[in-house]
Amino acid sequence: GGQVRLLGWSQPTAADAPTSTLRLEWEAVQPLAADLKLAAEIIDSQGQVWGRVADRRLAVYDFPTMRWQPGAPVFAVVPLPLWPGAPPGVYDLRLRVYAEGQTTALEAFDAAGRSQGDHGRLTGLQSPALVTQGPAGPLAPTDAVTLSAALHLAPDLSLSRAWLAPAAVEPGARLA
Repeated sequence: GGQVRLLGWSQPTAADAPTSTLRLEWEAVQPLAADLKLAAEIIDSQGQVWGRVADRRLAVYDFPTMRWQPGAPVFAVVPLPLWPGAPPGVYDLRLRVYAEGQTTALEAFDAAGRSQGDHGRLTGLQSPALVTQGPAGPLAPTDAVTLSAALHLAPDLSLSRAWLAPAAVEPGARLA
């Protein structure tokens, strides 16, 4: 919405790590009166959400956007928490910026100044391996994966919640 600009981003690579971080470089376009936050979804080419970054400041906790100087770069490191079961591959990040306490996101613009609606999109994020555990370690039998929307497998058959022990199944294995 003409308040901040994303100058660039990069994803440091780790050969065997299925989750990683994202480095963002921001700048304030004008003096900011509100503390801006971001929320993001990690999505595949089919639009399936495989992870979320929820409600955090654009940079670090103790550097709210109203302290940013216009034109000065501000760097951030954001974790990319892919959910267990996320396959290796290329993902996009759907990024929303909003003022703290507001329910609507600021309007996003591409590099040419064209409106992108309420979110920007970063493409080409890499996950080199199947995600078999969450941030707290391997899944416990009491853990379950709840899908953001029911997965329709066939007429009158949907999957909305599942748990598979990491040692009990491999990618491509038959589920009996």
